[in-house]
Amino acid sequence: MFNTKTFTLVSEKNTGGTKYGFISSLTVWINKPHVVNRRLCGAKIDYFAFIDDLQLQTKLTELTNPDTDNLKNNGYREHDLLEIDNLQGITENEVAVISRKLILKSAKDISHGPQSEIIVVETDSNLDNPEPSSYQLVFIKGSDHDESNKIQLKKLQDSEEVSSDDFGTFEWMTNTLLPKLCNWSAESKLKTSILWKKEREKKKLECLQSFVDLGCGNGLLVHLLASEGHAGIGLDIRKRKIWNMYGKETVLKEVTVTPSAENTFPEYDWLIGNHSDELTPWIPVIAARSSYTCRYFVLPCCHYDFDCKFSGKQQGLSNYRTYLNFVKEVGEVCGFNVEEDTLRIPSTKRVCFIGQDRTYPKEEESLIDDKRSIYIRTRSSSNQSSKSEADDQPSAKYQKLDNGQKWSKEFEPRDQSKEKSRNCQKIDKDIKNLIINTVFKKVLDYDKSEVRHLSDGRRWHKGGSIPLGEVVKLFDKDVLKQLKSELSGGHVQLRDMSLDEPFSKKSQLSKKDKSQYFKTLQCWFYANHPDGCPRTQVTCTFAHGDNDIKQNICDKTKVLKSDDYSVDDG
Repeated sequence: MFNTKTFTLVSEKNTGGTKYGFISSLTVWINKPHVVNRRLCGAKIDYFAFIDDLQLQTKLTELTNPDTDNLKNNGYREHDLLEIDNLQGITENEVAVISRKLILKSAKDISHGPQSEIIVVETDSNLDNPEPSSYQLVFIKGSDHDESNKIQLKKLQDSEEVSSDDFGTFEWMTNTLLPKLCNWSAESKLKTSILWKKEREKKKLECLQSFVDLGCGNGLLVHLLASEGHAGIGLDIRKRKIWNMYGKETVLKEVTVTPSAENTFPEYDWLIGNHSDELTPWIPVIAARSSYTCRYFVLPCCHYDFDCKFSGKQQGLSNYRTYLNFVKEVGEVCGFNVEEDTLRIPSTKRVCFIGQDRTYPKEEESLIDDKRSIYIRTRSSSNQSSKSEADDQPSAKYQKLDNGQKWSKEFEPRDQSKEKSRNCQKIDKDIKNLIINTVFKKVLDYDKSEVRHLSDGRRWHKGGSIPLGEVVKLFDKDVLKQLKSELSGGHVQLRDMSLDEPFSKKSQLSKKDKSQYFKTLQCWFYANHPDGCPRTQVTCTFAHGDNDIKQNICDKTKVLKSDDYSVDDG
């Protein structure tokens, strides 16, 4: 039975957060305890439900009874729930009941099995509810005399430590967990996502901001912003296949953006550079020259200068930090008040810069633009080796805003051909067949060829093996030149025409029902090997003849040609 318990104060800490922030911080601690405790891999939520506080005693008894299938009623079950995200929905007479398992990391800890916890979240800590735990975390709103909000750690009166582990002691909770909860409570939830909302409130804007995503890649960010109602476009040097999956509201264009007066965007509010590579240092410049009200967001990744790879390292700083300082400096030279922030994304390159406000009045635009031009020229790759008297003038002709020439003579966008995948897909089919048949014959004619006895009584010649260096000698220079142009030489082509070992235990013990496979390609070994395919028609994932073809119901429009042969290529 769970009885009403008396708790005593262990420690308390001031927080700048609110009750809303406290509940948000508890959500993080419940879902992701490993961000506080590195000895954990995470947590598994077994049960979560809002219940009437009068039913808490009964529910706790059910959850702790091993003989009762207690997770069926009034809650989410395994596989239905990955994370808890709606603790804010607790009403006055409700409590949230959560059952979770802490997943331990080290082998020593794992041997003791996962640690189970039952957590009760309530809006009023003074309620006489039964408690399943030996500790409490309580948010105390500041009084009239003391405006500071507090988070308290309490323990059950006369109780021992929660556990003998380091992270189960009240000392650990006081020194590690409590400060984390206080900090998280003070942080604005989804801080980075409300940037544009705050801007609209500050500037009293009625319309949603418009944008241009330069180097949009897969176009997902453009799609998300467009779905939220923001008007904008995404530009990239190469179209991605996924673009076709987005609706008409997602505008994506395959264009090459060269920094010049022809590529400014005065009708848009924001320029976005999310891993925009060689355009990264140009984003602040293009934004500044598009209009006085244009703003920018840039997330640097690859290190590019205005017209070449970025070089140079400041003493005592990493290459990444040095490059970040450069990108920030570009924004400041362009006349922006540059703000730096760190995104909460799973990447090592998370530092971004925002240019939202100008540091000069609109009347000084021409003067500031001359400074931009001088700065760009001083960093020009040609200027590093030689300087002329003309270069010392305030503004070079090719950097003027009233002509269509490039703002930097040496800037070259990436070659689109280098963006294309080079994995032997462009090799002529006759060349492919020549390579496959030549190598196949050489391997099969090997002096020490192996012979396997198959389960159906057949003898199957496996062949031998030859070094890749010997394979190269089988072809003339023209064939090798074509292979080399595909980056990987013959490695990929030969790998793609391989058959995983049909005699291995892994293959034999497979529990997959291969008879249910949709066979859309002919088996190359069945058609070309003198002994046929070592697998049977049922176990082979490729078709043994035209009658074995099974058209995929998801791709009925695809026409299968009888001369299209393949083997296990992935």
